[in-house]
Amino acid sequence: QGNFNDAPVLMREFANYCGTDIGTMREASLKLPDLRDIDLRAYHASERINDRGMPIDVELCTLATQYAEVEAVEAASAVIRLSAGALRTVKGTKLRDWVYERLSPSLRKHMELFKDGKKKTSLAVDIRATLLDIAEENPEAIDPLVVQIIEAAEAGAMSSTAKFQTMLNRVSADGRLRGAFVFNGAYQTNRFSSTGAQVHNYPRLVAKDPEAVLAVMRTGAPLDGVLRTLKSMLRPSIAPSKGRVIVRADWNAVEARGLPWLVDSPGSHAYMAAFTDDSRDVYVEQSHAAGLGGERQPGKVVVLSLGYGGGAGALAKMAKNYGVVIDNSDSVVSRWRAANAWVADRRVGWWTSLSRCAMQAMSSHQSFKAGRVVMQRSGDNLTMLLPSGRVMHYPMAGVAEGEYGNEIEYLKASWKPKADAKGWPKARLWHGVLAENATQAACADLLRDALVRCEEQGIEVIGHVHDEIITEAPAGRAKAQGRALQRCMLKVPPWAKTFPLKAEVDISPRFRK
Repeated sequence: QGNFNDAPVLMREFANYCGTDIGTMREASLKLPDLRDIDLRAYHASERINDRGMPIDVELCTLATQYAEVEAVEAASAVIRLSAGALRTVKGTKLRDWVYERLSPSLRKHMELFKDGKKKTSLAVDIRATLLDIAEENPEAIDPLVVQIIEAAEAGAMSSTAKFQTMLNRVSADGRLRGAFVFNGAYQTNRFSSTGAQVHNYPRLVAKDPEAVLAVMRTGAPLDGVLRTLKSMLRPSIAPSKGRVIVRADWNAVEARGLPWLVDSPGSHAYMAAFTDDSRDVYVEQSHAAGLGGERQPGKVVVLSLGYGGGAGALAKMAKNYGVVIDNSDSVVSRWRAANAWVADRRVGWWTSLSRCAMQAMSSHQSFKAGRVVMQRSGDNLTMLLPSGRVMHYPMAGVAEGEYGNEIEYLKASWKPKADAKGWPKARLWHGVLAENATQAACADLLRDALVRCEEQGIEVIGHVHDEIITEAPAGRAKAQGRALQRCMLKVPPWAKTFPLKAEVDISPRFRK
């Protein structure tokens, strides 16, 4: 105990601690690769975007938090009333167990998680969403009373509506939210991530008429479906001042295009040709290939869910997210894989090639190419060289015996570990992870390049979300800026000359999807 400023012993302890800290940081710094010029320019562009900030409708956020707080209080009362006093709060193990006991055995599986070989149950936000989706699709599947309890838990948790308060907490005096984007925030692929209000995770749901909803909120009148309505106002809460508008552009199906581009085989070239032929629609074609009759939306679900090695479970989950019903998922998966041998064939497909090259790299210091990516071992790390020249690392990689033979394990690092983490968790490196990482990383490199180009051309970028760039402009210059933004996003760097990009522009008073 004591004040280290006045205690020599404490001051020495403090100095020794600082010396150890600096030494550790220096050792870590020496092991990190130097930033390439494009990486440094992308970092500087990112920080300028962070400094510029996003314009926030403070009034909307304030009103939204008031509605959310009232809804949370009412939800707590509803839980007590609906459960006849058996439950006293919208959180906790009692509520979780109460819901679990009242579900059918098939629905209980949605709440079951397995960790370290032990089964646990959860009613986390994604599980609540899944159960509510099931109840909406089939009202007889879940007891209405249980649905009401889950809805109350959702309202009380305020998991998405809390973003309004976060924006208010972080907004500057001039009404702009700064520092929202993290360069290399997604450690494995080095994609951008967002912090604070987590703009990357805003719901896709957007109110058809945000001004009309805001007008009702100003009166304090009840909202129809409070939580859903508030969620639909999250994106519109990003809004420029009067006379200015949001000008944004997003790449069309960039990952669906990136996957076959990376494979770079005759089969993938034939598949990719659909993206440059206006008379063809890849989603319709893949719907036919999967035996779904040529309907576009099911075809989109198939492409997005199966390209990274996903099976029937991934297909069913994606179908539910898009409100699409797909029967006989196993048959659909088999037909799609048979029709897309360039990626799925167990002998010559890209998934197999990726796994084979990764395993070969682990046993030698040679490099092995799979399509447009190269796998190589570097010290204790397995690395993937991307077409851009950037290198991804799988730290402390090793070969271990798995359920289906030898497999590669690595440390799943992140820039911000969980608060209760005792060490870095291990992950299994299978072909789906490799394919997804490579595709998302290549698309992230395209975004970095586009952001640098926008900044160099004076376009006021205020944010970005994976495949879209968000800017603002005076209303009178919006169309011209939209064209300039589109040009920036369609110009591919030299390493991606044959990448079939397509970008679409949207202009509106508020941010929307």
